[in-house]
Amino acid sequence: MKIIFIYTGILLLLCIRVTAQTADSSRYFYLKATEAKSGRLFMAAYQDFKQALVSDPKNPGILRQLGETDVELRKYEEVDMNNYKPAIPYFQKAIALGPSLKSLKTEIRIEQ
Repeated sequence: MKIIFIYTGILLLLCIRVTAQTADSSRYFYLKATEAKSGRLFMAAYQDFKQALVSDPKNPGILRQLGETDVELRKYEEVDMNNYKPAIPYFQKAIALGPSLKSLKTEIRIEQ
């Protein structure tokens, strides 16, 4: 019986450690991406936001930043300014996950 408690304790500690690493990874890539975005390095920011999203797929802040970065990439790479459609799913998911981001709908018009 004592061995079962020891194994259970070890498993719990491992689970906690993995969860902490995932959160740290998401935060690391998010901070790295926001720094790249503020330096107008939109492709690097986009890739880092995608990495942050892998670790924390339900974070509305990451989704919003990813959508905004996607819009910036399209704005500077494409002559056709109507090429914003790839960013729409990120904004829609951010709005669905983050009640505090409801204002995003008024900031950026999303076709529904």
